[in-house]
Amino acid sequence: TNRLRTNVRLYTTTYAVSEILPNAAPSFFANNPNSDLIIEEQHSEDIVFAVTGGTAEIGMIGEFVETGSLEVIPLLEDTLVAFTGNRFATEVPPRCAFSELLSFDFLGLGPGSRLQEQLEAHAREAGATMRYRARARNLDAICQLVSNNVGIAIVPRRVATRFSGSECRIIELTDDWTPYNTSAVVQSRANLPNTAASLLDCL
Repeated sequence: TNRLRTNVRLYTTTYAVSEILPNAAPSFFANNPNSDLIIEEQHSEDIVFAVTGGTAEIGMIGEFVETGSLEVIPLLEDTLVAFTGNRFATEVPPRCAFSELLSFDFLGLGPGSRLQEQLEAHAREAGATMRYRARARNLDAICQLVSNNVGIAIVPRRVATRFSGSECRIIELTDDWTPYNTSAVVQSRANLPNTAASLLDCL
């Protein structure tokens, strides 16, 4: 007889899909052969809304998001860096403040991204506005554009490192707001169904 299958609904940022799930998913599937994983990629604020409302059992979110009454479990530490092509902004030193980059064009995430909103707020604090050559849905797409030498992307170091090669370079940011950590959010870890709790243990 077929055993009853269970689903776990995970809402996550694209960043967490690429940086956390490749290691977590195989362990989850091995431990839960009768369970399926339903993954939705969303912006962090939408993820918080989905978990709060019960649409998703677990969310994985980035920095700069209000989590309300949700329980927050730190998962992964990272740092924001500037990432650009070797032939763009060649006068910029290997370490600088974000404000020193604001005279250049940027490659950014689309409207609704909490990360991009934070960067725009930091630009306003410095008395400037970010000027975009292109905006994309996810960090990987932005990094793929970097090698075209048309703009600077502000992205987590782990993503930039995956795309860095002979055509691109990482510029360290000296600002104090650069930590970019990923956390899991749940309504209550103690009250999670067994299968969802197993997934959280794997993250």
